[in-house]
Amino acid sequence: MYESDALQIVPDSEITAVFDSLKPLFPKSIHAYYFIDSLVAWKKKVPEMDIAILTPKGGHKSGAVFFYFTGFNFLVFSVYTWTKEGEELLRSSLLETKRFQWVEFKYILVTCLTEEVYSALEPVIPKIFNNRPPPRISHDSVYWLPAEEVIKFDVIVPEGMRLDDLKKEHAEMINSFWPRRTGGSEKLIAMMTWVNFGKGLFKSNGDLVAWAFYCHHQQQHSQQQLPRPQQQSKQQTPHKPQQSQLEAPNVATGQGGGADGFASNKAKAGVHSRLTGATGPVGADWVGGSRRLGPGSGQGKGNTPPTGTTGSENPMTPAAKWTGGGRYQSFRADSLEAIEAMTDAEVHSARISGSSKKRVAVLTKAGKEYLQAKRLFLKICMKAMPYRLIVPDSEITAVFDSLKPLFPKSKHAYYFIDNLVAWKKKVPEMDIAILTPKGGHKSGAVFFYFTGFNFLVFSVYTWTKEGEELLRISLLETKRFQWEEFKYILVSSLTEEVYSALEPVIPKIFNNRPPPTISYDSVNWLPAEEVIKFDVKVPEGMRLDDLKKEHADMINSVYPYRTEGLEKLMEMMTWVNFGKGIFKSNGDLVAWAFYWFYGALGVVQTAENERRRGYGKVAVQAVCKEMGLRGLDVNLNIVEGNSVGEAFFNALSFKRSHKSVWIFSAPENE
Repeated sequence: MYESDALQIVPDSEITAVFDSLKPLFPKSIHAYYFIDSLVAWKKKVPEMDIAILTPKGGHKSGAVFFYFTGFNFLVFSVYTWTKEGEELLRSSLLETKRFQWVEFKYILVTCLTEEVYSALEPVIPKIFNNRPPPRISHDSVYWLPAEEVIKFDVIVPEGMRLDDLKKEHAEMINSFWPRRTGGSEKLIAMMTWVNFGKGLFKSNGDLVAWAFYCHHQQQHSQQQLPRPQQQSKQQTPHKPQQSQLEAPNVATGQGGGADGFASNKAKAGVHSRLTGATGPVGADWVGGSRRLGPGSGQGKGNTPPTGTTGSENPMTPAAKWTGGGRYQSFRADSLEAIEAMTDAEVHSARISGSSKKRVAVLTKAGKEYLQAKRLFLKICMKAMPYRLIVPDSEITAVFDSLKPLFPKSKHAYYFIDNLVAWKKKVPEMDIAILTPKGGHKSGAVFFYFTGFNFLVFSVYTWTKEGEELLRISLLETKRFQWEEFKYILVSSLTEEVYSALEPVIPKIFNNRPPPTISYDSVNWLPAEEVIKFDVKVPEGMRLDDLKKEHADMINSVYPYRTEGLEKLMEMMTWVNFGKGIFKSNGDLVAWAFYWFYGALGVVQTAENERRRGYGKVAVQAVCKEMGLRGLDVNLNIVEGNSVGEAFFNALSFKRSHKSVWIFSAPENE
């Protein structure tokens, strides 16, 4: 019937050749590889099911593969390409194939396409689905661990609990609590218990409290992924999904329940042993007044089946807020189901509608034992997985590309990161890092810091609502820093939006320290092409020269924001960055300014008995011009209420950008 179709079935004898084409492309091809592997095994167990591996004409040498199954009201498929010819063949094949009447399926799910494959498909998607409602597109991140690592997991079952295989009879209960269930999902769950497998954590009375499946789309040994566990209270009834979740024939193109598709922006959690399509509850491992290091301007699951479709809004689970692809939404905590993925800190920091706050408190207390069991299961599934990722050198440019369009508000972050990258090359032994949540710069947040000189100094920037939420959770859950071990902590120049996102968690971050001091300033800037025009005129009898390490002692002694260790930082700034000073003929230093550690003009000061003579202006212009010649825009911070500083920089044509917030924590006696 389909002998001349644009998509041809791969014969059993050529399946190995398909795998041989995909394996060298790991890890990007890992979803395709293990989905196909799972489908091949599944077809042997359930030969009557419509399951097939297809390629354009030319077989695997065409550079493209298409694989699918139908059933349970679904057409579920994915594709992978590894040549430009394959991309073109794929586009034309999807338009020409007669194998599928796209309109006959209640749900269509396209799973876990790479960005490259999606870009190749994007032009034809509207044509493929032209007789259906517009498909919903969402995004996620894929994670993986090799088999030799996951077999090392130490699975410790809590006392009084039992770990056992999931059976077909568990499918009804699991499906009833699954927030992304659809017509047919229970049957798919039941099938997964015997064509693949699942593991559950049971109480002594037989109640199932947590579970995970080795799911249909990724063949792994000991694969684990976290769905929505069972409620503890038998009196509570499961939250009923909205009508659209059960009946709307929306196309879930790239929209999965759990880890399927392009990552559901509603509810995904967990980690596969080798990989996952889920972003899940990313607990990223991250990281005023008396602003000691501040600027001195003039004086910061085996996932259950892939049956979740579009349109589900309630219950909004915490995981929904953390998925990489969807927009942030707050959620209603209508049942333990809606908070089961939360740690205690997350419960308190989450955005919860007012009507649900008391409900959350009651349910958290009532479900304490339940949550403990769930967390242990999560630990089993995620044991070896880092919470936060250091941005590799190859992706730093992508971070800059995310920040640059947001100028001038993102200037502090941009130039601080730029400076830290250069600093790390000069002082590789220092603890300096640029980090993002899992998902890299696409997570919408970046965290950057250095430690030393008795300080932890960091700042953050977010450009999506998801990034804000990831930031809050990350700061609460990080194990990278023991906050109390640092004598000083400085959070530099946060935008008001980022500070508002952080404000609810600041007391918890610093709960073992004296309350931090919050102060405000204004960020001002001038582009490189303007500062290089500065006409630096050195007064007669004076000398303009670079600052040296030996000048740090004197500068620090009169610096109003000095702290223990700051002198050594100033010494380092004289050679990892630079500073300019105005000197008398006898060698006395009378005014100075630095290209400071956060990539801005800073520590601008004139000796008290030498003021009102224009020396400070010369030092500032000299540093600014040098920064401009290096291709750097100049930004600086003026402490709130410093009218002298504002007038000084206004006269130099600096533009006010925005207000910023600094957070400083010091020992109680300082």
